[in-house]
Amino acid sequence: MSDSLLKTLKGFFVGNASVRKVADDPALTAELLLLFRVMLADGRVEEAEQAAFERICLTAFGIDGDDIEQVTDYLRDYGYETTGKQAIEVFSDVTLERRAALIEHMREIANSDSDFLVEERKLIDRVAQLLGV
Repeated sequence: MSDSLLKTLKGFFVGNASVRKVADDPALTAELLLLFRVMLADGRVEEAEQAAFERICLTAFGIDGDDIEQVTDYLRDYGYETTGKQAIEVFSDVTLERRAALIEHMREIANSDSDFLVEERKLIDRVAQLLGV
């Protein structure tokens, strides 16, 4: 049996490890939701924004690129039930360094397509203000 088939079967029976990791960590879920919302601030997701999101997921959170689609699906489902304010409230117990890293990641995504839009800037500024960064 191929490794990819085994991985698919394991994911079917025990769930995707990256999705479980996100679902089990409310702060990580909130963080990814806010990053996801930056990508959608202008109504569309550019390739460069998606690539930046995937790079951040891998380097900052250890989420494998092969799992991004499933994590994104989870965020879409979860995001319908979560307001931006609720996502930010999760950060009340998070360190200043992690909150600052979130803002930096949001800026990285916004700048990735070389078009830092007003909608993106407003969202990032508002989140930074609410997080005390």
